[in-house]
Amino acid sequence: MPHAADWRVEGDVIILGALRLTVERIAASHWRADERLRSWGQLPLQREHDTVLAPCAADECLWLGAWLEEDMLEDPAVSASPARITLRDPANGGHAVAALPAAYQLGTLRNALDEPAPLQLARPLASRRLRLELECGPARAAFNLVLLQPAAWAARAHRAPPAALGAPPPLPPRLG
Repeated sequence: MPHAADWRVEGDVIILGALRLTVERIAASHWRADERLRSWGQLPLQREHDTVLAPCAADECLWLGAWLEEDMLEDPAVSASPARITLRDPANGGHAVAALPAAYQLGTLRNALDEPAPLQLARPLASRRLRLELECGPARAAFNLVLLQPAAWAARAHRAPPAALGAPPPLPPRLG
């Protein structure tokens, strides 16, 4: 895997080459396995060395939203192979994989029995360490994504935590 300098966090977006990745929020009551998830808001992220910290309240689930920057796809090394996101839970062996551009969302981990589980805190008062592996053309990166209670995240990030989730966002307008 490349050095930590090959990936970065800018404006709460994880960047590796043409790949862009955000962490989105949804109420736990609205999470459904294998369904397209609607964002209730983007999470603020904080990088600490080779780790990205993300706040996660007890009543929330998270999902990863990804896209490829079009202007960077002109590089033959990038356009020849799709981007790939792999998320692993070292504690229980759960994992998930998404390949772009076909899949732009990753919100479910599956265990060895192929049972789906949301991305959320392990217990309401505990942090959760996940392993995120990114590939985009020749670029590779692997680092920890640590979910923390909002107050613990705010203390480490020296930033205000996101407001508690309220009502869901309005549905997008129907097109056509």
